[in-house]
Amino acid sequence: MVAANLIVALLDLDPEAEMSQFLKSSENPELRSTLIHRFALLGTDPELLFRRLRQERDPEIRQALILSLGEFGVDALHQSTRRNLLVALRSVVQSDPDPGIHAASKWALRRLGNVDEIRTADRPQEPMRASEAGWVRTAEGHTLSVIRGQREFLMGSSSAPPGADDASHRRRISRTFAIPMEVLPNSQFARFLSDNPGLQHGYVPRFSPDSDGPQISVDWYLAAAYCRWLSERENIPSEEMCFPPVPEIEDGMKLPGDVLQRTGYRLPTEAEWECACRGVSTTARHFGSSDALLPEYAWYLDNSQNRCWPVGSLKPNDFGLFDMHGNVWEWCMNVYRPYPRSGAEVVLDELQSADLQCGMEPRVLRGGSCGNVSTDISSPRRNGFSPDTTASVVGFRIARTVILTSDLNTRE
Repeated sequence: MVAANLIVALLDLDPEAEMSQFLKSSENPELRSTLIHRFALLGTDPELLFRRLRQERDPEIRQALILSLGEFGVDALHQSTRRNLLVALRSVVQSDPDPGIHAASKWALRRLGNVDEIRTADRPQEPMRASEAGWVRTAEGHTLSVIRGQREFLMGSSSAPPGADDASHRRRISRTFAIPMEVLPNSQFARFLSDNPGLQHGYVPRFSPDSDGPQISVDWYLAAAYCRWLSERENIPSEEMCFPPVPEIEDGMKLPGDVLQRTGYRLPTEAEWECACRGVSTTARHFGSSDALLPEYAWYLDNSQNRCWPVGSLKPNDFGLFDMHGNVWEWCMNVYRPYPRSGAEVVLDELQSADLQCGMEPRVLRGGSCGNVSTDISSPRRNGFSPDTTASVVGFRIARTVILTSDLNTRE
């Protein structure tokens, strides 16, 4: 925090001071995250930050500047600055290809009291097909961040002893995949239930009462059924479906062996989830390790008032994903099992036979919830519930494999 205060003071003394290096993403993003939070607290001139935003071209720095400007809120901005910033943010939400910038702009618009403008500016595109875009808005209303394949990262907890269930190891994800910026909200799940009146769902409204609150009390099989329904809604070919038809999704079903090569909607693998959460960070949380900054990114026991909150209310991570820490636990594809022993060998992210045989073995959940203490909120934190569990702190976000033009030559 001392370093952040000094950098802010330097900028106040010399508006032309070079600070871009401190706003770049890094393996340890603590200083960057602190700066984003403290420009407004320490009275930096927002017009200075806005001028730098208009000049900057680096996506990581632009995202940091947008998040910094959102911290000022409505009352701290001069009327002309606010008006010009709103025009710029509306344009960015519609047209900037970077998912981190897109999500930061939506958050800043919300902070400036323009929720309706987000709905107008964030207009649906055609359902996602092979695309080089960094994010895509589907016809059903999901905004997905596209994460390029051949990503290698350190998965698990660096503080865990060798042989622990969450011991750190190198993991590689060879495929490109897409994952929504937000946990599935009540409003989107309601359309699914309306189309499938025979499905049973025990909703607990007092924990997530808002239409844009996260859908909760969803078991693993019901989340899988939503993925199948959404795939059908977007006319994905039957040979690309990851789950059987909705009436056949139940205990005992078997998934296709090539499910991760198919482009239908599914749940994220555990590795995809952690990779999407971390970005390039290697710290305990995607923004660093600080408990002081945790309320800026996560709904957890200390700030949640024992309830879930509307998705996208707090700051996003570098990939533009909201609520990767806290609010609700999120289902993953995998059966819960210990990680491979740590070593020099890189583990390729694949599903095992147990993952494809859908019985009552516990499935992985990630992210933590509004009911967890701060020590339970971290990028590597894992949990495992029986797939028929319907808890008031469990939701999900979908995922899908994306075949980019550059991937066509490598697909089997």
